Amino acid sequence: MNPIRFLPDCFRVLKAVKSLVLSNCNQLQILEDLPETEELWAVECRLLEKITLKPGLLIKGYDFPYKCEKLLEMESLFKVVPIDEIDPDLINNCGIYDVESMKTIQIRLYNSYTFTERRCPVQGVHENRHGHLFSIFYPGSSVPIWFSSRSYMPSLSFIISHSKLRYLNTCIVYKLNGEQYCYFYLISHNKTKDQMIVHRPGCYGIPEGDECMTWLCHWKFSSHEAGPGDEINVSMYSYYSDNTFKVKEIGIHLVYEEQEQAGVPLAKRQKMEHTSDKSSQCVVPMGMRPLAHHGTTRLYFVGCGVTTTNSWVERYFGKYVETGEPSSSDIELD
Repeated sequence: MNPIRFLPDCFRVLKAVKSLVLSNCNQLQILEDLPETEELWAVECRLLEKITLKPGLLIKGYDFPYKCEKLLEMESLFKVVPIDEIDPDLINNCGIYDVESMKTIQIRLYNSYTFTERRCPVQGVHENRHGHLFSIFYPGSSVPIWFSSRSYMPSLSFIISHSKLRYLNTCIVYKLNGEQYCYFYLISHNKTKDQMIVHRPGCYGIPEGDECMTWLCHWKFSSHEAGPGDEINVSMYSYYSDNTFKVKEIGIHLVYEEQEQAGVPLAKRQKMEHTSDKSSQCVVPMGMRPLAHHGTTRLYFVGCGVTTTNSWVERYFGKYVETGEPSSSDIELD
């Protein structure tokens, strides 16, 4: 209940903070360039918009920013951005070609990190501190025609044909029946490499009435995640079996390296390649250890709600499975 808008300047010179607790600080607007922090609590700070740390640092443990309804960015977890402020190359790789029309669309966006809902124009949502995961939600009743593979079932399989897959774009058209807030997961199962990536979106669009919501999800893949000849199955799974979440249609659009290069000028592409940290730009980095196993299949969880790993795998597979030891502090962070 402190009336501060920002933390005092003395925080910038601290090397580490054991515990930082901010509860009902109704004028707090930003937490920026925090030092190494063992524990962060930010609860019902209703004007708080941004939480960032000094470069290279992590929060070892935190409480979800409950009811921080204006929070649009939290270090290494999520960042919500208006669609007209998103990098044009990223928008192009997602397969969106009419940004202007989307600027006028209003949606209901629920944030599972803050447990809040707001009405706003179409937004882009960056997630996953380990790599590149990007989503856009907008009202729509069908998968765009440029998606090469489509299915009216909540599951779709395909084969990687080229040597270097860069992006996996998925499009899910769904409805929510009754309860507006639910847990649903997008699962990419590489059957050839025996690995499964489970993504629960931290933010998602809520359809109005009997309408459908379209979810475009953009994953940046590396060669160790998917290679030529790999069989991939993409599916949707609802944590609850009460038909609260219903998939109307699902689509897949793959972008290979040569297609990406054809759309980006050489000088710009070379600059991006030299300045980017490639190891951190895929969904699952090379050195990341699985959080669970099912037989020989390695399970990786990205996005919101990794703390529910044990209960999720037991419900999905119908029995207990071996849980792997997280690398560093994955459980505490996610």
